[in-house]
Amino acid sequence: MAASGAPEPWRDSRMNWTKHPKSWFRDALAFAKKSEWQFQKIKGHGFGQVRCCDPDTIDDDPCEFFIFSTGEGGEGAARGLRQLVANCTHKSGESIGALEALVLKVEKLIEAANAKLDHYEQDQESLSLLARAEELVSDIEEQAATIDYLLSKAVTHSEASNAALAHATELLEGYGLATARIQEVVEEAAETHTMATRAARTLPSAAMVKGLRIRLVDAKAQLATVRRRLTEAKQVVGDLE
Repeated sequence: MAASGAPEPWRDSRMNWTKHPKSWFRDALAFAKKSEWQFQKIKGHGFGQVRCCDPDTIDDDPCEFFIFSTGEGGEGAARGLRQLVANCTHKSGESIGALEALVLKVEKLIEAANAKLDHYEQDQESLSLLARAEELVSDIEEQAATIDYLLSKAVTHSEASNAALAHATELLEGYGLATARIQEVVEEAAETHTMATRAARTLPSAAMVKGLRIRLVDAKAQLATVRRRLTEAKQVVGDLE
């Protein structure tokens, strides 16, 4: 419908729109403005007109609605404006595109948040594993020191063992017992001690004999110690060479 009077420039939704004298049209115009329509004030009997967009931005004609200042049926006309705005397909494409951009933004932000959480969790796991590795390295260093100590002691004991065997062999060779077992050596020592004790009884109590008897008493005590050690050794390793 043609407008009467000279029109003013179109105003977009960011600009101030002239208030209609009727409340139902004020509400309808507010709805149009919120939907980013454009308003043009008309001088004369018409109040103004609204359109959904600039005709140069679409391929067909925009949705338009002429508004009177007064007249019968104003409430019905206001409802018609609201329905026209709600059913406009020219703005829906922009709205869908904007909505799609918002949805895509949400999806990307969620993906980024998950990636940051993955970074945090993986970083924490990495730090935990590194700490555990450092503990193991410390343990290894301590164990290495203990191993070195044990090996050193083992070498010392092995050398002492070889020296003791060599000494025993040297002592036994003079009695033809170089290859005798420990049990045999102990039994031979016990028999020899008995023979020596008997022999000491037949000799006069000279100073030298007294000294030998003292040595026999000491030897008896040492023999008891040897037997105890032999028993303990047999409990650990069984028969001994």
